[in-house]
Amino acid sequence: MTPMPLFLAAAAAAIGRGRARGPVPVEQVEVAFCLAGPTNSLPTLPVLKGLKRNVLQSSTYTSSLFAALGTDEPPAYDKLNVTLLRQISHEKVIARVMETLRPELRAYATYNTSEALAHAGARACGKEAAASQTMLEAPAVSASRTPAAWASTLYSMQLCYSLVRTDEITARHDARYDFVIRLRPDQLVRMPL
Repeated sequence: MTPMPLFLAAAAAAIGRGRARGPVPVEQVEVAFCLAGPTNSLPTLPVLKGLKRNVLQSSTYTSSLFAALGTDEPPAYDKLNVTLLRQISHEKVIARVMETLRPELRAYATYNTSEALAHAGARACGKEAAASQTMLEAPAVSASRTPAAWASTLYSMQLCYSLVRTDEITARHDARYDFVIRLRPDQLVRMPL
């Protein structure tokens, strides 16, 4: 007969004395997901199902969803179906889509690019204020990513994070989420995280 390994002997002794009774409960990780960006393909069934099943409904973490969604019409250079994208970006469609994401959805907001541009640099102070005044005058990296487009992207992330922070302060009594993860509304998630 081979001797029992030391760690098994210690576990058996602890069980015998009543100290160890199964696994020790571990607090589940709390994750806030920020869905930030234009609504382009969010209302489509594959994107919604992937988000709900593979991101929000997990047994390994507790999820909360926050969304800051752009409602702008698609740019003229997009070769997509413009009529379909206009309908997808309609406020009533967005509200219906957001309801399908409950109970994980905690809060959402919509915006358009003109609102994003109006708020650009509004939170800067000191030396940063001077730099933010020229932020929108920077040359575009490509024709598809104009300064207005990246200002809108940054605004959506900031707006979504503000929703998360507001929830942490009010509903959670200043308890912070363990992780905040940004997702794009047009992301197709095919496997669980």
